[in-house]
Amino acid sequence: MSTYELTGVAYEIHQELNFPTEPSQSRVNLWLEYNVGKLNNKISTNYALNSGEYVPLLCQDEKDVLKSLYYVEYYTNLSRDILVRSSQGGNIVSIKDDQSSVTFEKSKDASVEIYKIAQDMDRKSTDLVNLYKHNRSGPRDPQENLTGYKY
Repeated sequence: MSTYELTGVAYEIHQELNFPTEPSQSRVNLWLEYNVGKLNNKISTNYALNSGEYVPLLCQDEKDVLKSLYYVEYYTNLSRDILVRSSQGGNIVSIKDDQSSVTFEKSKDASVEIYKIAQDMDRKSTDLVNLYKHNRSGPRDPQENLTGYKY
């Protein structure tokens, strides 16, 4: 079974976002470090952060859930940033002459579309979490209690 280090997950996310200048790979890595509790709460695990690394290391399913949590946060923040920038003034898309016409970008529309992506990522994240929990549940031995010990 493959395991993944946090820096590798951060690189993978940064690569999937087409290597933006903001957020940088190190900033993605910091978000992943600080949100170990969010992952634990979502999938009922007990990961700990030790010297900048999850203990135990992430497996494929846990990595996918963590990435989906990051994308929800990323697209929600991106939508908010676009909306804030649009309130400060529009970006010029085109300029015409003869009759002097200027067209501004409708940043609110872009913000709404990106927020829809964030909502879609949230639904996918919830689906991944439910699938993760479902795949790890199973029948229990009737001779054992909930902690796994025999009566």
